[in-house]
Amino acid sequence: MTPTYGISVSDGHGGTSTQPVTFTVVGTNDALVIAADTSGPHTLTEQANATGLSTMDTSTATLNFTDLDLNDAHTVSVGAASAVWSGGSTLPAGLLTTLNAALSSTLNDNAYAGSGSVALNFAAADGALDFLAAGQTLSVTYNVTVSDTLGGSSIQPVTFTITGTDDASTLAAAVPDESVHMLSAFSYTVPTGTFQDVDTPTLTYSATLADGTALPT
Repeated sequence: MTPTYGISVSDGHGGTSTQPVTFTVVGTNDALVIAADTSGPHTLTEQANATGLSTMDTSTATLNFTDLDLNDAHTVSVGAASAVWSGGSTLPAGLLTTLNAALSSTLNDNAYAGSGSVALNFAAADGALDFLAAGQTLSVTYNVTVSDTLGGSSIQPVTFTITGTDDASTLAAAVPDESVHMLSAFSYTVPTGTFQDVDTPTLTYSATLADGTALPT
């Protein structure tokens, strides 16, 4: 910016002289700032009693940023996901790969306005979240970075929280019919792997007659 001023000197008797004076102001890169995320909380719930679904579970967020340098252009990037599971410290294999691909971003850069925003969309296949038992949570955090063309940047974390629901146990292998002699004791051990539950490896068994009444004693 180069403002110019005309400096006039008068002798008080009608004589004047004017000389232009120019000042050159050299700018520097001012830091851009992403405001704290106020669009949350960002929550979603796994679908109940359904496993292996390709249906997407979704949530959205918006981050706003300011930049005093009005003609700066900006870009946005999203860091790798970090996740905390309330049900354990070891995440299922492949989950982080799924989560890293789950967040997309759209930059809205208001040229010469000194501000902008980033729209974020989280979408993960429901089947990838089947491991969550009822009430368990998975908190997924991404660092979102907005950068200008002169090396300035600002980072803001965004967290999405997924709550699990109960998925029904399933029969994985048919239970064969058994024969028993009258008045003879009978016992049966359910083979490992006969029933499966994506929420938990620990199952409790009970047995009734075909009509739902209790077994004879």
